[in-house]
Amino acid sequence: MSKYAFHPDENHDLIEQALRDLQWGVKSLARVGGGWPDILAVKAGRIVLIEVKNPKRYGKQKKATAAQQEVHSWFRRYGVQVLTVTTVADLQQLDRDARTVHEPCERRSYYPE
Repeated sequence: MSKYAFHPDENHDLIEQALRDLQWGVKSLARVGGGWPDILAVKAGRIVLIEVKNPKRYGKQKKATAAQQEVHSWFRRYGVQVLTVTTVADLQQLDRDARTVHEPCERRSYYPE
């Protein structure tokens, strides 16, 4: 059990709902603590971990905690994308990239008939 009370950022639910509206699968990891990102998002075979920051507080404290830096670095070392998001607008580029790069393509037959 963490020694800290669970206090998600004010915009956490808004970010989760915006991801769902963009057809992302979403699981909240906010209660995990220990530096783990707040959200696990998946779409078209792509997995993205998202750290949600309150824009009111994040503007003053732009640095992630030491635990967050360590965990995020570990994921990045293995090729997992970890993003810091403060507003719903931040998700637009993420979704655009997912659609462009990861949308399924037409089935192809590699064997002549």
